[in-house]
Amino acid sequence: MKIRKKRIPDDGIRHAAPLVTPAASITAAALCLLLLLLNPGGRWARAQEETPPVPETPGEGVSQAGQVYFYLDGVLTPVAREVAAGPQAAEFTVMELLNGPKEEEKAQGYVTYIPEGVKLRYTTVKQDRSEFSVNLSSELMELSGDRERAIRALAQLVKTLREVTGIEKIGVFVDLEETGAQPEDAFKALGVTPREVEEEISGPLPSGVNWWLILLLAVGIPALVLLVVLALMHGLRKRSNPGKVKPVVGTSSRPTMRVKRRRDASPPPPAPWKEPRNARKGRKKGRKRDRKED
Repeated sequence: MKIRKKRIPDDGIRHAAPLVTPAASITAAALCLLLLLLNPGGRWARAQEETPPVPETPGEGVSQAGQVYFYLDGVLTPVAREVAAGPQAAEFTVMELLNGPKEEEKAQGYVTYIPEGVKLRYTTVKQDRSEFSVNLSSELMELSGDRERAIRALAQLVKTLREVTGIEKIGVFVDLEETGAQPEDAFKALGVTPREVEEEISGPLPSGVNWWLILLLAVGIPALVLLVVLALMHGLRKRSNPGKVKPVVGTSSRPTMRVKRRRDASPPPPAPWKEPRNARKGRKKGRKRDRKED
């Protein structure tokens, strides 16, 4: 801002310089500050002074509702947990499961079959999200030799991971104590089949079911329907050709044709008489004898 200096006329008379009082200076400064606050530039400057909110990082301060599975009266039961949100929600949920039930939950009867001290090493997921796997520490091998407890512990892990990841196929591996050893499948290491774990999660089949009976019904019903269809087709074919008569079993008679005659038709001519074979032979011998005598 340029300030123009007022030129004092040189008329030989000295004019007194205008006096600037402190009150006028304060008033001018206040007016300038008011203008800066009212114009857009003032609003921008004020916005710059405010500290922008820091975006929250997933897993830091942000939580979501989750659930882990413990046993209550021998039944696999979900228990609510607050876990960190974000891409590592599955890892935090597994750690909550490995920590076991809280004191108040233990008082209510909740128990876990996962050994104390089991730690989560890492997790892996396939690119197409068809399988999710967890790798646990070697403390899991304390379940070796206790088949029922191993089945229930793996059921807790599989059911909890299915809920949090939405992936049906869950793999569980255990790190061995040997350095550099490859992780081993926990199902094989503990002598448990995935079918047993699935039955523990979804419940056993109803009692009294015989697989051989189901197989017999599955095969027998289609075979019976096929026989009925063949019998009907045979009956229809027989009705369409009523003139054909099958020979009686055990006889040498040839099949004959039944021909319907009209009532006003003339009777068929009689069949020519045929001399018996023995008579013809006797007559021929008699002729030869007569020729010899002649």
